[in-house]
Amino acid sequence: ATQYLSNAPAYLNYREMAQFFHRNRETDSAPTSPAPSLDRSLSLNGVTVQYGGAPKPVLEQVNATIRAGSITAIIGQSGAGKSTMGDLLMGLTRPSAGDLVVDDQPLEDANRRAWRKSVACVPQDAFLMNDTIAANLRIGQIEADESELWRCLEQANAADLVRSLPDGLQTMAGDRGSRFSGGERQRLALARALLRRPQLLVLDEATSALDWENQAIIADAIQALRGTLTIVTIAHRSSLITIADDVIALESGRVIASASFADMKSDPSSPLSQLLMSDMGAQSGQSF
Repeated sequence: ATQYLSNAPAYLNYREMAQFFHRNRETDSAPTSPAPSLDRSLSLNGVTVQYGGAPKPVLEQVNATIRAGSITAIIGQSGAGKSTMGDLLMGLTRPSAGDLVVDDQPLEDANRRAWRKSVACVPQDAFLMNDTIAANLRIGQIEADESELWRCLEQANAADLVRSLPDGLQTMAGDRGSRFSGGERQRLALARALLRRPQLLVLDEATSALDWENQAIIADAIQALRGTLTIVTIAHRSSLITIADDVIALESGRVIASASFADMKSDPSSPLSQLLMSDMGAQSGQSF
């Protein structure tokens, strides 16, 4: 009886979660269309996101445009709606109102699955299985050959790391990637994301838990990708903000500023300038 009582809350939570997923599942019978081609821009037009039972929207009447081939930083305090905006861009969340438009084509149920296959994400905590590096990378593209793996490792500034290992691509990552440091795991996760050859790459606080040296290594890798795909970095650390072409600032679910990095930085009262000044205190001697 004691064991039942101690486990009952977890079981109830599990049932509620299973019911939620069942209610919101996507059906295979829905019509499918090819993924939109991101050649010019990705736009949010009057987008609102409000979850059931929430007192107010997570995002409200958001209008923003992300230029294809650029690096765009989304900034804001915790709870501003940055990660929700990233989920929208990747097609993981449907807007409650408004539209997400890729070039001139709205993202809707018919093409959302195909769109997801054309995007990739590097989260804050990159998960690696207790398997070889090659197997972990091929999660991004199961049929990739070794030349493709090495191409992506080079792009992610991780090739020299793997070459230095006695077993190379066959090195075991360990439980949750314990064989590697946080920065090394993030570089391997970036290589895995690039293996998908995505149109859109989203970095969701990808360097926030890393030291400055590893942040710089990843920032260099991202800069080298400019123009080859569209990159959105959700961040509150300068390493992945100062390399951006454009900046979108959120506050309480609304866009409060949107401009080029240079224009926003030139205004000392802008959200970007305030963030950089705050981050400068955390890294003595960092220049912007």
